[in-house]
Amino acid sequence: MYKKDNPMFHLLIGVTKAHHQQIHKLLHDLDIHRGQPPLLHLLYEEEGKNQKEISKILHLSAATVAKMVKRMERSGFITKKQDPNDHRMSRIYLTTKGKEIKKKLDKVENEIEEKIIAGFSTEEQILLKRFLIQIQDNLLDK
Repeated sequence: MYKKDNPMFHLLIGVTKAHHQQIHKLLHDLDIHRGQPPLLHLLYEEEGKNQKEISKILHLSAATVAKMVKRMERSGFITKKQDPNDHRMSRIYLTTKGKEIKKKLDKVENEIEEKIIAGFSTEEQILLKRFLIQIQDNLLDK
């Protein structure tokens, strides 16, 4: 419940918690782990990345990416293929199942975004986005 005197810190925690609850339920229904959407989006846009490139782009440790790739490979979302120019390296691609799940993920994300912006005018949505970017930059010391 919103109170005028709630510190911004507590409001952000509440928003983050509500967002995580929505995402968790919807991702669970798709059998997607909460850390996987960024990799699905990346590979949909730029297939054939290796794990080192993925780690750098997504700002994740090599160990995290290795675990994520293994889990997604077991789920049938991605496949690894040997790099034709460097046989020591594997390139990662979405499978047909991965592309299908990515489309379902987009639908889920759009549903959540519609909930987030419900009741806001177009101008307010633009301002909200600007404020959220500024908050993120502030927290990342940019």
